This record gives sequence, C-alpha cells and structure tokens, in this order.
Amino acid sequence: MATRGQNNDKATAPQTGVDAGRAAFEHEKPPERTPGLKLFDAFLYPGITNVGVFGISVVATYLTSKGGMKNAQGELIYGKFGDWMQKRGDVLMNWMKSKGLSHDTAEMAKYVAFSFGDGTLLAPVVKKFEDNREDIAKSIDNALGTRPDTDDAYKAEPKQTWGSVLGGRAITALIVIPTAVMLDKKGLNNVMFSEPGKRLGEWMNKTPFIKRNAGHVDLAELGKISVFEAFYTSICTAGLYISSRFLAGWGEDKSQPKPSDEIKPAATIRHSKAPSANAPKPFMPAAPVALKSEPKTDEPKAELPKPKDSKPVVVESPIKDTPTVKVDAANLSHEPSRVHSHAETTQHAGMNG
Repeated sequence: MATRGQNNDKATAPQTGVDAGRAAFEHEKPPERTPGLKLFDAFLYPGITNVGVFGISVVATYLTSKGGMKNAQGELIYGKFGDWMQKRGDVLMNWMKSKGLSHDTAEMAKYVAFSFGDGTLLAPVVKKFEDNREDIAKSIDNALGTRPDTDDAYKAEPKQTWGSVLGGRAITALIVIPTAVMLDKKGLNNVMFSEPGKRLGEWMNKTPFIKRNAGHVDLAELGKISVFEAFYTSICTAGLYISSRFLAGWGEDKSQPKPSDEIKPAATIRHSKAPSANAPKPFMPAAPVALKSEPKTDEPKAELPKPKDSKPVVVESPIKDTPTVKVDAANLSHEPSRVHSHAETTQHAGMNG
C-alpha cells in the first residue's frame, strides 16, 4: 500500500511532453494547460506567424508576378530586387507550362511554391519564441494570477527543435500543395481567389486614400494574391502548429530509452558483517599426516601390568539428580573405548534418566 509521501511525490512529479502523451494513451488526464500557455499559442501562431507570413507572402508573391514593372521612363519600379523576384517566377511558370499545365494552373502553383518558401523565412522567429515558451507563459500567468502551484503544465509542453519547426513546414507543404491541386481540378481556385480578388481590387481602386497612395501597384493583382494568401497562410499556420508539436513530442519519445535498451546495474554482492573475535572458527580439515610403519620384529610387545584386586572408582556427577557412574580402573588401559568424557557421560546419563 502506498504511503502518504509516495502519493504526494507521484502527484507533484514534473511531467514532460512525452509524459503527457503517455498519460493520454493510458487514459490518464494530462495537466490542464494554463491561460498563459493558451495566450502564448494565440500570440505566436495566429498572431506573429500567421500575420507575419501573410505579409511576407503577399509582398513576395506580388513581386514574383509584377516585380519587373517599369514606369513611363522605362525604369524598374521595384528595382533590381523586384526584377529578380519576377524572373524567378517566370522561370518556374515557363517550366510548368512546358509540362502541359495551363496558365492559370501554373500561376496557382507559382503562388503556392513561393508563398511557402518565402514564409519559411519566419521559422527562426518561431524557433526563438518556442525556446522561451515556458518563461513567457509563466510571466503571462503571473500577470493574470493564474499560475498553478506546480510547473507540471509547463513541463508537459513539447520542446521544439529546428527539426520539428522545419519538419512542420515540410509537412505543411504536403498538405497545401495537394489541396491547391484538388481545388484547381474542380475549378474552385477562380471562384475562391480570382473572382473575390478582382472585386477586392475594384474596391481598392474606388477608395481615394488607397488609390492615391498605391502608386504603380496593380490593385487587381494585389487583391487576388491577398485573398489567396489569406486562405493558404491560415492552412500553413494551423499545419505548422499541429505538425511541429507532434514532431517535437515524437522526437522526445524516441530519445527515451526503451526498457530493453536500458543498462541494468550489475548485481550487488552483499557482504556479511565481520565475524567477532569470539565467533567459532569454521571447520578446516587438517592436513593428512603420513604414518611411519614400524619395522617388523619377532620380539613380543610389552604390555602394562594389570593391577590386581582393583576396585571400581566412583565418579560423582556435579549435576544434581544425575546418577553416578562407576569406572573400572582395571580396564582403563585395556578398554579405552569404555572411558567417556564428562560431557558424554552427562549426555548418556540424561538420556537414560
């Protein structure tokens, strides 16, 4: 039966991201996520990541289509950088057209490819914030007064690595590209992006403030790209959040040694206490002694004279109520087997009594 201390240790032991996944698998309730952790996720992913990637992708994708535009004097409006951005888009579109894709399909694929690639530039920012997830979430909870008594909820969060962040982006690409291809085959890209984008561009052209400050920007193209990026950037952000956390938890689980891989400690040899000085020594057989054979001779052996008229000697036992033993002194020299030690005499006397 577990003791009170053992129950407390089990309840307050910090958990890792792997522990939370294992607890869910074993139908154990993982630590409840704090408001600080939830606000951190909302700030980093829908906030910084989604808005940041959307802004980068809109500008980069627009330059990929219109970066080579020139003014009335024949000068590049967006400079050499814009011209280079459009050339890379033209190279990709021409290659896809050579593979049999239509103009609209090749343009859509160009948007997806460069939107994903340019959005990956924000990965270092995501990694930096993830490295400080626990501290930022604790600060938010401290400010809100919602910090729990233990840090189990913070320790249970998956620890993001470069592999999980970039791997999450790669998994996101595997989600976005098939989605774009499927929508294009069903003719939904025009319905979802091109037409709404044109209407957005027309609205911006009719807005004096936007038209006055837009300069040479093609508002119709910008509107189409904005609608396109709003949809796919949201998919990328959600895919990055889910897949990167999954990879982080999976990586932690793989790094834990399996029970069969654990190095078992060598068996401990327990030594008994040193024997005391009064302890009996163990029996050790004596070394055999070689007996020398006596030379044979015909001379008779000398025998001890047998006493005459010898009387039995009475030996009184020092133990009370023990019968006395009579020893025939005449037989002492001739029958040594009849003579017993005091301990043996006492033992026989006790058995006979």
